[in-house]
Order: sequence, then C-alpha cells, then structure tokens
Amino acid sequence: MSETSETPCYIARCKCGCGGLIFASVQSQQMSKERGNDTAKEVSKLIRAGYSIERMTVGDVRAATWLCKKDRVHERLTPKEK
Repeated sequence: MSETSETPCYIARCKCGCGGLIFASVQSQQMSKERGNDTAKEVSKLIRAGYSIERMTVGDVRAATWLCKKDRVHERLTPKEK
C-alpha cells in the first residue's frame, strides 16, 4: 500500500510549544504487518518522554515545519534508543 496525501500519521510536536514536528509515522495495516509493533513502541516512548501525540494526514506532515521553530536543538529519537 502506498500512502496518499490523506493517509493518517501519528505525529509528535516539539515540547517548547512552537508546533514543529519531531516525529511522524504512517498509520497503515500493511506497514504494521511488515514492521511488527514498531509504531506503537515508538509512540509509547514519546509519550513517556513527555511528548503529546496527534494524528494528521501524510499531506499535512509533508507540508509541516519540522524541528523547533525557536531554533532549539533536539535529540533525534531512534528505534534503537531505550
């Protein structure tokens, strides 16, 4: 399944309140089957780290501002992070 601009994603925004995105993951059954439960694990890590999780479309994610709008430095959260 390829994503369309209307395919839903889970996103996390910068903690400072600027609205910048720091994480996005496409919500698709096909990807869930291929990757196991990785999206749920990553989203739960973000929640534990204090980020709020939202949903938006792939099109909105592509058009969004990434990283902090106030030029703060953020560590990239990777799947290998504990």
